[in-house]
Amino acid sequence: MYEEFFKRYQGVTPVSRECWDQVASGMKMKSLAKGEIFLSPGESSKTFAIILDGVGRHYYVGDDGKEWTKSFAGPGDLLGAYAEMLQGLDSRTFIEALTPMKILQGGKTQLDLMNEPQWSSLWRKLAEDHFIKKENREYEFLKFDAAKRYESYLNTYKHLDQYIPRKYVATYLGITPQALSRLNKADA
Repeated sequence: MYEEFFKRYQGVTPVSRECWDQVASGMKMKSLAKGEIFLSPGESSKTFAIILDGVGRHYYVGDDGKEWTKSFAGPGDLLGAYAEMLQGLDSRTFIEALTPMKILQGGKTQLDLMNEPQWSSLWRKLAEDHFIKKENREYEFLKFDAAKRYESYLNTYKHLDQYIPRKYVATYLGITPQALSRLNKADA
């Protein structure tokens, strides 16, 4: 999946293969158990990973203990608190393994290596992708009803859906698990 990530962004950045490999060689292979937390609020946002195998979710917890799922990630995707990283803040989000995961984890050293000018187009592309994803999600919450948001979720995450518990799909959609069950029955 590192190769998949490299190929995905190779065309948008002038970074040589050697520079990519230099960063990757300092990253560590790590396994996460199902339910294991990769990142918690208050921890350094300079911890990130490329998912090699498995599915994770980014989520927030309210003062009342209620969880709100921000997004899901699968093989070839990045794990990390990207917005906080850009702002120099600690993480505000939890990142949890929904399945057993294998990741390639990096930190401050790799980010420092990627702070050279040849990496700027990659960072710009990542920021653009992040912005578009956030803008689309905001639009859906403002304009779509629950059924339409669910349809959009299925279009976005159909490759991961079988691994995501329904209760987390419901928190992603901003509805109750019972409302999600009714949507599923209406589709059947």
